[in-house]
Amino acid sequence: MQQCSADIDWNVTSSIKQEYEQDREAARQGKQGQAFYNKVVFATDKNLRSYDYPIKSGYYFNPAGKYTFEVTTVNYKTGQGKTKEHEELVNVLINSFRYESNLIYINGSNQAVNIANGSYKTPGILTAKNNKGIGGKELISVKTTEYKNIANEIPYYSDKPYENENENKSHDFWKMSMEGYSLSGSLDSYTKYKYREYVAGNQKVYEITETTKVEIVVNGGNNKFYTHPRCLTVNTISEFGWTT
Repeated sequence: MQQCSADIDWNVTSSIKQEYEQDREAARQGKQGQAFYNKVVFATDKNLRSYDYPIKSGYYFNPAGKYTFEVTTVNYKTGQGKTKEHEELVNVLINSFRYESNLIYINGSNQAVNIANGSYKTPGILTAKNNKGIGGKELISVKTTEYKNIANEIPYYSDKPYENENENKSHDFWKMSMEGYSLSGSLDSYTKYKYREYVAGNQKVYEITETTKVEIVVNGGNNKFYTHPRCLTVNTISEFGWTT
């Protein structure tokens, strides 16, 4: 049949700023010890406090972040189940998510690599399909948190009064879908050639409204990854270091 509409709503559930705020505040206060740094060790030097995120080389910097999106579609089908169009759109959005970092890390053999365990000369890119980083750790997890399907049958007739003698009691949906009606832009077929399509009384079509909510989590296990001690001295990151 056909798809009528699709609405998409993105949300950053937990931003980079939120994920690293505790560690950043500990660095601003000059606190010492790993107990104060859950995800990243920032420099405590006073001359670096003006930087948003002064990363210390050779220490761990763990990827982090939580994102959600909600997709609502309206389709018209002869059945009431989950539609292929809705499922395909959800999958396209999942596969469009991208975590990217140009930080240089070390792997288990102390070799310089990017976060995706590739060449350190190129940014490390993680997606839902390619979600494994250094050491084979799965760093991108995707979970469907909610799915709703509401199917309303569209009757073949309408209770509205006749607008004129050239109309009939068919529901407006059918008039938009079939030839010979003004709503489908083909009234000339009827007025000039007396051709008009009709729907049988036993034909069923449903307006299916589907909603799917998806959560994408970066490094939900808070795995530790260490930056290369000789490739960097003090580095900085920003909200624009990762793209989705």
